[in-house]
Amino acid sequence: MSLREPVLNLANGSSDFEPLYLPSALNEWMKVDAEAAAQWVENEGVNLPPETRQFVAIAYAREAANQGNVDLADQWAALIIDEDRKARVVKVIDGKR
Repeated sequence: MSLREPVLNLANGSSDFEPLYLPSALNEWMKVDAEAAAQWVENEGVNLPPETRQFVAIAYAREAANQGNVDLADQWAALIIDEDRKARVVKVIDGKR
């Protein structure tokens, strides 16, 4: 099952849902096909506008923190532009230090 299309729709604004659901969609895609999700992020996700890209960063910062890679999590968190969202993600990361 590919979750590429729902993620793409969220990312480009053609979904009925707001981009704030992008981290949840990406998390599900990572569970099903982590390689495909990472490839999409590397090839297309990096070109998203910062307001949308931050939702990709939220998903990957949390995932990196959960895997114990707090340095990588910090790098992803640096891409989060909304200060409230960033603070919540940093709290998750700090809990893994």
